[in-house]
Amino acid sequence: MSMSKDEAEHLSQKWLDDQVTRFRQALQTEERDAPIQGVRLTPNAGIVHIDGSAVTVKWLSSKRVDLLTQHSINIVRIEPQPGHIAVAIQRPERRILHLSEAWGRRQLHLSSPEANMALFVGEREDTGEPFYLSLDQDFAGYHRADPHTLVSGTTGSGKGILTSNLILDLCAFNDPRSVEIYLIDPKHGADYLWARDLPHLRGGIVARKDAATALLRRLVRTMEERYSRITEDGCANIDQYNRKHRSSDRIPRIVVFFDEVANWMQDEKFKHEVESVIDEIATKSRAAGLHLFMIYQRADNRVMSMQLRTNLGNRLILRLGDEGSSKIALGDKGAERLLGKGHIIAKLGSDEKIYGQVPFIGEDEIVVVADAIKRAWEEPQE
Repeated sequence: MSMSKDEAEHLSQKWLDDQVTRFRQALQTEERDAPIQGVRLTPNAGIVHIDGSAVTVKWLSSKRVDLLTQHSINIVRIEPQPGHIAVAIQRPERRILHLSEAWGRRQLHLSSPEANMALFVGEREDTGEPFYLSLDQDFAGYHRADPHTLVSGTTGSGKGILTSNLILDLCAFNDPRSVEIYLIDPKHGADYLWARDLPHLRGGIVARKDAATALLRRLVRTMEERYSRITEDGCANIDQYNRKHRSSDRIPRIVVFFDEVANWMQDEKFKHEVESVIDEIATKSRAAGLHLFMIYQRADNRVMSMQLRTNLGNRLILRLGDEGSSKIALGDKGAERLLGKGHIIAKLGSDEKIYGQVPFIGEDEIVVVADAIKRAWEEPQE
C-alpha cells in the first residue's frame, strides 16, 4: 500500500528533524558552537542554515567524510550566505516535483495575455518558490535574463525533460501568432515526436545538416529584415514595436532549440558552415526577438566557440561528469555534485547561482499535454 501525501511529508519532516539533531551533536563533538538559524525541506535535500561566526565553509568541507561515516550526514552542498552558511543534506528518497503541480503555481504576465515569455524552470531550493527564465524585457517583477541559453547535462541528468518543459511552456502560454518555434535535432526528433503537431512549430523537426544550415542562414536574413522594419518605425526593439501595433501587425518572437549540438559540430565541414552564422545570431538578435537554446550533453571548446559561450548568457546546467565540464558550461564548479534527474544550477543573466529542481513529466503524460495544447489553440480565441 502506497503512503498518502500527508504520511510521506510526516516521514520526511521526521528525517529532517533527525538530521538536525545529528548535525548539532556532530558540531558539539567538534567543540563548535554554531547555532542553527533555520531549516527547510526541498525535493532533494534538507537545507540547514548555521551561524557562520563559529564555523567556516573550509572547515565544513574538510569534515564532509567524517560527517558521512560517523554521523550518517551526507552533505551535497555548502554555500556561504550573508551571516550564515547553508548546508544541503541529501534526502534518502527524493520527492518528485510534477509539472502539473509546478504549473499550478505558475504566474502569468497578465499585462500581455498573448505572450508569456517568462518560462518556468523549476523550484528554488533556498525558498521553495518558482523561478523563471524571462525573455521578455517588460516582465515586471522578474529579473530579465539574457536572450540566449546554454543547456547542458549528461545522460540521466534530466536535460531532455527540461527542454521538453520549456517547449511545452512556450506553447501552452503563448499564442502561436506571438511565438514561432524551430527545433533542430540530429536524432530525427526521437525525443520530440509529441511536438510535431504543435501549432507553434514551424517547418517540422529539422533533422538534416543541410536543412539546419539553410534554416540558420534564413534566420539571419529574418533578423536583418526585422531590424529594418523596427527602426524604420522609430523603435529600438521588438518590445517597443509591438506595443505600438495591434495584435495582427505585431512581430512574433522566434525561439530556436538546437539539441545535441556537439553531435554535428564534430563534423568540421558543418561547423565551418554554421559557426559564424550561429555567432551572428547570438551576437545581434536581442532587439529583433530571436532566442537560441543550445543544448549539449557536454559543452567543450571543440564544439562551442568562445564567442558563442559568451553570448549564451543564461546557463541551465544539470549534472555533469566532472569539475572541468562544470567550469566550461557553468563558469564554476558544482554541477559535478548535482544529483541528476532534474537537479539544476541556473545562472540567468548574472553570476548568481540558483539551485533548484526541474519538474518531471512522464512520456505518456507529455503526449496528452501536447495534444491538449494543440486542441486549445485550434479553438477560437476570445
